[in-house]
Amino acid sequence: MPGAFLDLATISVVAAVMLAMLSASLFHIATHGPAPHAIRLWGQSCLVAAFGLALKALEPWSTPGALQAFGDLLLGASIILQAAALSQFSRYGERIVRTLVIFNIVHLLSTIQFAGLDPQPQVRVICSNLISAAGLFTAAFIVWRPSRKDFARLSQIIAAGYALTGLILLAQGVTRWHADSLAVNDFISWSYMAGAALQVLLPLALLTISYGQLAKQLARSALLDPLTQARNRRGLAEAWSLLQARARRGDEGWHVGVILLDIDLFKKVNQTHGHSAGDTVLQLVVEVMRATARRYDTIGRFGGEEFCMLLPGVTIRQAQVVTERVRKRFTELVRERTGIEITISAGITVANAGQTAMEEALDAADQMLYVAKREGRDRARVDPDALRVVSGMAPLQRTGKQDELGFPLA
Repeated sequence: MPGAFLDLATISVVAAVMLAMLSASLFHIATHGPAPHAIRLWGQSCLVAAFGLALKALEPWSTPGALQAFGDLLLGASIILQAAALSQFSRYGERIVRTLVIFNIVHLLSTIQFAGLDPQPQVRVICSNLISAAGLFTAAFIVWRPSRKDFARLSQIIAAGYALTGLILLAQGVTRWHADSLAVNDFISWSYMAGAALQVLLPLALLTISYGQLAKQLARSALLDPLTQARNRRGLAEAWSLLQARARRGDEGWHVGVILLDIDLFKKVNQTHGHSAGDTVLQLVVEVMRATARRYDTIGRFGGEEFCMLLPGVTIRQAQVVTERVRKRFTELVRERTGIEITISAGITVANAGQTAMEEALDAADQMLYVAKREGRDRARVDPDALRVVSGMAPLQRTGKQDELGFPLA
């Protein structure tokens, strides 16, 4: 029998079941993934849409138009929940929600107004389709540009889905004037199936992009120290490899200032003031380094009380100035925040990123850090060979003498 495969009740049931399953998946992801509140709202949207489609599936066994009207209203409510989810990413979030609420109210009033005017409720259905299409077009226009770049693709997919669904509803509204035609009925069946498929595909797009964001988040967290959110050793190695690639391309900044910092007598802080105070001190080191560093510098923590800064394109003197700023501000900030008197020592070098392994550069800075500790702590010492790294000249003879800033004297 022609069109039997495209029975509207069957399409509604299948779509409702799929949306209910997707809703369960979204609720699960909301406990682990990025933007949990937005994903939870979208899960609620899928659940409401599933109920709406289930009501529309029962239409043949109910008062004509009644369940379909309630189903349409639930579908409209699901779109509002989607808009609330999107408001987490769009600068126009509240405007989206307000717009769709207005369209849903108009849709409700039109349903009440036209109920019972036509034994074959074509007027109500056409009015419902046109109002819903207008609401979806408006939402698509507003959703297109999000505030968060990492969700730009999702917003554009959703906007396209809204626009396509709006076109389908608009086409249905126009063709229902000729509902007696078998070809028109087939078109309505096919378009209804396409609209239901879009309702299923949109949360699938959200699932796919959310998993992608979660994978990026996990990859990023693998490069960070959990306490301070500075890069760990793996994160520093990644940053060094990028600097190496840049150096081998011949870009500026191929020489890199490497600063190792170590908190003096840190174990006494834990023993005297407790581990909570110790954690605060560690976090303050990173806070000071971030405030001092440029946006393209790299800061990291090796574990324990040792930290690192990678400063592309600086001279040894500039690296020394940065170090002294960090050391001075760290002591002041710890005193202000915790009342603890504590200092920090540092070792400094400059390495040719294109020709030097990270471990070799860190070892040179670590030797200078050892010298600073041996000489009494609360000071910075500079690698003598670093002064000639940039020019490629032979290393300086180590005389052991330094100027007032800790630079070796030739």
